[in-house]
Amino acid sequence: MTDWLRSLTSRRHFELGVLGFLFVSSIALQRFLTSGCCEGPDLVAYFEIAQLQATQPGFWGDPEAFNGNFWAMAYPTFLYLVVGVGGGSLEVVQWIQMVLTAGLSVGAWLLAFPLGKRLRIAVAAVVAWSPTTLWIGASLGYEVLLATLLLTSLVFALSPLVRGKGGGVWARLLVPGIAGLALGLALLTQSKTLVLVPLIAYLLWRQGRRELTWGGVGFLIPVGAWMVRNLAVLGNPSPLTRNGGYNLWAGNNPEVTNGGSMFVPDIPASAGSEFSAGLNFIISQPEVAIGFVFRKAMRMWEPLFIYPDLFSPGPVRTLLHLGAALLGGVLLVGFVLYLGGRVFSRPPQVPTVGPIAIFVLLFYAVHLPFIAEPRFMSAVHPMIVTVALPTLVYAWTRQREILRTRLGSASDR
Repeated sequence: MTDWLRSLTSRRHFELGVLGFLFVSSIALQRFLTSGCCEGPDLVAYFEIAQLQATQPGFWGDPEAFNGNFWAMAYPTFLYLVVGVGGGSLEVVQWIQMVLTAGLSVGAWLLAFPLGKRLRIAVAAVVAWSPTTLWIGASLGYEVLLATLLLTSLVFALSPLVRGKGGGVWARLLVPGIAGLALGLALLTQSKTLVLVPLIAYLLWRQGRRELTWGGVGFLIPVGAWMVRNLAVLGNPSPLTRNGGYNLWAGNNPEVTNGGSMFVPDIPASAGSEFSAGLNFIISQPEVAIGFVFRKAMRMWEPLFIYPDLFSPGPVRTLLHLGAALLGGVLLVGFVLYLGGRVFSRPPQVPTVGPIAIFVLLFYAVHLPFIAEPRFMSAVHPMIVTVALPTLVYAWTRQREILRTRLGSASDR
């Protein structure tokens, strides 16, 4: 591992300096635009659970802990640990989350490393300064923790150390172990990340059985421990949350308009559970449910907007929102171009980011049957940028080459 780190940093002092600047400037920009402390989706519920962990000695043995496992355990536990270290202040949590958010630019740089110096710096810059990054840094929600864990898992699963390049045997064991560990913690942060397990397993398996085995060991450290706890306390070893039925009903009911979770009606008297109510709605009105899927499909790609108190409503906020919309549209176009170039070009005229694109698509698709919010995609924002931005650069470069070739042929006639 030492050899790999040395090869990563040698002759790249300027580039690492730029990366350090992006990291620090991202934190500064988040702090500058943050509208005080502390806000975030479901923060009240998360913080109440964190306080219960601190005040109830038998919390972990209580079947009603995490509201009967309705809420995923990782983020409230993260809050409990950080708030405990910070003396009960949520501002400490916000600072740590801003540091984690800035770190996403470093992870994106590593993910884009094989694409060349200019592209990886550009990817890191977009991730460091994008409105989505600024939003998750200021918002006290699980998104930044999930984004950090997912990015860590994918970076380590694709690391050259897994292939034994620049590292010894310990690196070949530790790197896949970290990839599995991060994915396991991600599963305990958001149950839908279960859909990503086969992809990470495949990326490790193609390097060798030993790498897959150690990735599985890392994955089972947190997940296995949580399964043992659930078996002992609930009589059911499932590591998944129990909010699947709620999310299905919230995204598929007669009152929903856009697939989001703004309003959730009571279930019909004939339904035995929220899951059966949602399923009955899909089966009885498939045309409406399919229409919801189309709305959710676009809703997931909507940009995230920030509303800093520093700027009152007016031209500055308008520019901020227009910038967020423009970047969101550019990234969507770039991602769609990648899919088109990958599927319809032979050979594919796209960057070599296939596993990253599949990672994003799996995470995207698993939300469509349930509720859909734009903030959900923030967890894979670095991966989206790593696919979309290089694709746009590749497409621009290719079009320039085609134009030069045509002009050259015309001048030869």
